[in-house]
Amino acid sequence: MSQPPNPLGWGPASPDGSQPSQHPNPPGYGGQPGYGGQPGYGGQPGYGAPQPFGAPPAFGQPEYGPAYGQPAYGQPKKSNAGVIIAIVVGLLVVGVFAVIGVGVYYAKQLDSAEATNLIVADDGASEIKVPASWSKRTGLNSVASIQAGNPTAEEYLIVISESKQDFTDLPLAKYAELSIEALKTKISGMTVRGPKSIKVGDRDALEYEFEGTVDHVNASYLLTFVDGKKSLHQVMAWTLKSRFSSKRDKFVNATKTFKER
Repeated sequence: MSQPPNPLGWGPASPDGSQPSQHPNPPGYGGQPGYGGQPGYGGQPGYGAPQPFGAPPAFGQPEYGPAYGQPAYGQPKKSNAGVIIAIVVGLLVVGVFAVIGVGVYYAKQLDSAEATNLIVADDGASEIKVPASWSKRTGLNSVASIQAGNPTAEEYLIVISESKQDFTDLPLAKYAELSIEALKTKISGMTVRGPKSIKVGDRDALEYEFEGTVDHVNASYLLTFVDGKKSLHQVMAWTLKSRFSSKRDKFVNATKTFKER
């Protein structure tokens, strides 16, 4: 399958503070947030394998189950073995739906334990801690120094860092403003909330949320501009619009761990 284009994003502002150039492969998902090789099947990832029916207890053997005629008759006992059997049967019955469902289940288990993966930038200049279910990715954006995510759960994050040596007197607020304006030329019906002044580590940062449509796909983003010591950084996380509210805290927590090295 050929990789879809990435129509969202922006480039560094020019030294005189004018409109930034647009990178050929800007951030986003190119209309396919499931991009990464494992999209949610049909846009809707499976929700796990069906549970097999339990065998009824032997007649006259109540110790193996409820007495004959009781409402709970034939209900399988919950056990680890039952879960394993359910997964096996589900794989045989629904194929790819079961694979996706199991992936989502284990992703939730990893994230619930608050374990993280440390992702170091390709140039070694920065790092970020992401949920344990995420991994380092490629193909999300050609100029991003960090690319991470979980395609099964439709969760993605990139970091674009631009050296302050390339700018003259460009405040973080102006840098953010120019970047947001560039995004508006790429996203249909884009609505923006922010900025909100926050701290990422000990560095000043501006947080935005926005949503819009690209190639008929609605997505929502958390975009944070960080005023680093050496560079200006853009930390962007996104998912499908319908899932953003349930994933926002995960995106915020990951963003707060970002730092220069």
